[in-house]
Amino acid sequence: MINKILLLIFIFNFLLYAQEKSVIKSDLKRISETTANYFKAPFKFNSNDLSKAGLLTSATFFSSLVDNEVRNFSSENFDSSNVLLHKFDSYYHIEFMSAAIVGLYLYGNISNKSQVRELSVDLLSSSLLTGITTFAMKSFFGRSRPHQTDDHYEFNWFEYEDKFLSFPSGHTSLAFSFSTIMAEQNKTFLWKSIWFSAATLVGASRIYNNKHWFSDVVMGAIIGYVSAKFVLNQKINNSSDMNLPTNNIVIMIRL
Repeated sequence: MINKILLLIFIFNFLLYAQEKSVIKSDLKRISETTANYFKAPFKFNSNDLSKAGLLTSATFFSSLVDNEVRNFSSENFDSSNVLLHKFDSYYHIEFMSAAIVGLYLYGNISNKSQVRELSVDLLSSSLLTGITTFAMKSFFGRSRPHQTDDHYEFNWFEYEDKFLSFPSGHTSLAFSFSTIMAEQNKTFLWKSIWFSAATLVGASRIYNNKHWFSDVVMGAIIGYVSAKFVLNQKINNSSDMNLPTNNIVIMIRL
């Protein structure tokens, strides 16, 4: 009897492992396909997509016109005891997001809740696309951080030192990427407000700590939001169409 029980346990564990292995393989395939479609999308732009991209790029440029004013205002009102603005960018960042993604994925698999597992996959996909796009732009533009220069148009092309990686804001892009996915899990105004407020606070914190120009944060929000929306659109429509959304609060663009 004991041998049979042990055999049943062995078979059950084997089947469970095989099932999980199959699920993991499927999830990795979905991430790779989404990534491929994401970077193919700009080559499939139609006139409408190009118009939106041009409009959004222009909006980012116009936000740069007030970079110095925003920095000066922030510096004049800086208070290190203001924990919300001074520390929030370190609370809602990659450590929290990584733990949340891993935790959700494990919970989804163990409890056999596919929606939770798929949520973690969406979060991972969006974070991956956002991270790649953000780092590529940072390295290409090599924009000097505000604590390094008074010239907000100082660019050092193809630089990799941190002091030249201002544009766009990585903290902000990841925050908006994560928040956009989470905000879509519930249609209530309060739920969405909480997540987008958190992402906005990250951007404000980066400016407050003199780590980024205002336009860095605007572009970071754009990248994070649009990357997340792309992942969600892929899931719903199974299409590589860009489906660029428009929004009165957050202006979006894709690299």
